Amino acid sequence: FASRLTLRGFEASFSKSKFRMAFLRVGGMSAGRLTAVLAVWSAFANTSAGSDIASCSSVESLCDGGDDHSALQARMSTPHAVSQTAPTHTGGKRKPITHKRRMRAMDRMYMERMDENGPVPGGTLPPGEIPKFVTPLVIPPAVKSKHGDEYTIELRQFKQQILPGGIWNNPAFGLLPEGTSFDFPATTVWSYGPAQDPAPDSSDLGGGVGIAPAQNSQFNYPAYTMEASKDTVTTVEWANGLIRDPVKCRECRRREQACLRLCGRGPARECCRKKCARDQGRHADSCKFLPHFLPVDQTLHWANPGQLPCSDTKRTTDCHVDVSALRNSARIQEPYAGPVPMVVHLHGTHATAENDGYPEAWYLPDASDIPEGYAREGTFVNKFGRKTNTPGAASFVYKNTQPSTTLWFHDHTLGMTRQNVYAGPAGFWLIRDKRAKSGETGLLQGQLPGPAPKRGDGLAETNLPGARERYREIPMVIQDRSFNRDGSLFYPDNRSFFSWPKEVHVPYIGSEAADSDIPPIWNPEAFFNVMVVNGVSWPAH
Repeated sequence: FASRLTLRGFEASFSKSKFRMAFLRVGGMSAGRLTAVLAVWSAFANTSAGSDIASCSSVESLCDGGDDHSALQARMSTPHAVSQTAPTHTGGKRKPITHKRRMRAMDRMYMERMDENGPVPGGTLPPGEIPKFVTPLVIPPAVKSKHGDEYTIELRQFKQQILPGGIWNNPAFGLLPEGTSFDFPATTVWSYGPAQDPAPDSSDLGGGVGIAPAQNSQFNYPAYTMEASKDTVTTVEWANGLIRDPVKCRECRRREQACLRLCGRGPARECCRKKCARDQGRHADSCKFLPHFLPVDQTLHWANPGQLPCSDTKRTTDCHVDVSALRNSARIQEPYAGPVPMVVHLHGTHATAENDGYPEAWYLPDASDIPEGYAREGTFVNKFGRKTNTPGAASFVYKNTQPSTTLWFHDHTLGMTRQNVYAGPAGFWLIRDKRAKSGETGLLQGQLPGPAPKRGDGLAETNLPGARERYREIPMVIQDRSFNRDGSLFYPDNRSFFSWPKEVHVPYIGSEAADSDIPPIWNPEAFFNVMVVNGVSWPAH
């Protein structure tokens, strides 16, 4: 996957292959040029090449011709145009085998594999049925703070209109011909947002209750951008809100505590306490945990909050499960169904141990129905001098002691990062240098494209035509996803998926037929067939 992608006016600041995404900051790119680059990505989307490497060399080779896209568009209009082979060597000195040439050769190899085996398999929604370039590229606003540089950010489950339809049918976005609309369902995702915000409601823009993007709430996939200043401390309380209704649960608990304070210390105290609990019990369902909506393999080295037997008998969590102790056990082959652990890692920051977000520093939501025998936190919680965690939350301090840069934050839970990040929780963290030119450390002359969205800019200000055109710094998250017809995300739920296009039948861990060391659910890698940019499929610009 592209580790750095540089075109004219196009800078990829960061990407990471194990999460199947690219994090980019884009400045000064014309709409036509951006559409051309996204067209290259879309050409790869139904191929193994697109999901496997989507190499920067392929993008460069198609886009090196300046702003004239006629040749590119002609090539994109023919099937598998991107896989055209290089000219045959006709003598003379051969060019050295550079990384770029090697990646181009890999592109051709994967395209040939696609020709033999068909499109990359995925969910029940074929990618060819999803209209392309009919949704706008969402420009993510900056996250609003609780006070100054102090934030309370919560992880929640909600729905978002990733596929065409809903909010994107609104003619205000100016992308659909009059009378054209789509009805693809919204998608259940997880992501971060200010804990004080309500659930998204995009009804005013043609969406629906509980569906992002919305003007009333900053809960969005991917998360809105965290803006930070060099050498200025940012404090974030990261809350695990993976319960049925975090807003209602928080209010119910507040009311219960207020009720208990009124009970006093007299003889009626116990009766009063029971009444408080009974009154709040009517809303108890809002505080129950949400299970993972993607399959989690329990046979790996992972968080293991259910405390299955560990191969290292000194541990009860954060371990490789002792599969021999669970031989012939149907439980070990089932996906994990308990409360979901989370911990946030700010990737690339200068962090001390207590603020790093180690994979073993996970914690469960403060739910009312955590099963008996479950560990509520990982082995690294509150182990580095300063107490960071309270039930369901961790408070991390970031000093931002580095030059201006593009970072990103994401879930980091041991053995579950792939599923958790696929579900949505990730976002940009931009450090700017107030004392430097254009806010960029080391910039000696010139001016970088701007402005960027700032705190206080809402969804409408940053995304509706007439306002969005002024932004020239646009963070971009490019990811591959697959979908089912009901709008849900597809993710492999069995190990045999990895053997595509051949069917391989072997015993898995926990099988009664034979001993095995092959996990029943985990796939060594998985490729997906829809390109999603800033939380929408194949945006136009």
